[in-house]
Amino acid sequence: MVGTLLAKRRDGEAVRHEHRGRARLARRSRRLARGLASFGHVADAARVDVTHGVILYLEDVTVSFDGFRALNALSLAIDDGELRCVIGPNGAGKTTMMDVITGKTRPTAGRVFYGQSIDLTADE
Repeated sequence: MVGTLLAKRRDGEAVRHEHRGRARLARRSRRLARGLASFGHVADAARVDVTHGVILYLEDVTVSFDGFRALNALSLAIDDGELRCVIGPNGAGKTTMMDVITGKTRPTAGRVFYGQSIDLTADE
């Protein structure tokens, strides 16, 4: 299905964009059903080892952009079934942390583990 999205540019002029929303969502749903994410690692629930209770572990993660340290030796452990909220002011590194976890940004130093054995910072 092709739809039309109206948007405004910064100068105030209206712009029309065509999009193929349903077809795109259907393709993404089929990929997710096969266990293939659009980027990153393939998620296999049977392979995730949570014997020590930790589902996500960040160890001394540092991210630098042209000399600016967005994250400086960040360590974080989230237990299986635990819910955490990350809050902070603009520029505190919240989005950078999520980008490292999802694989969008590579850390300068440190490691990220999903479960006990899946290293999210390792090359595939």
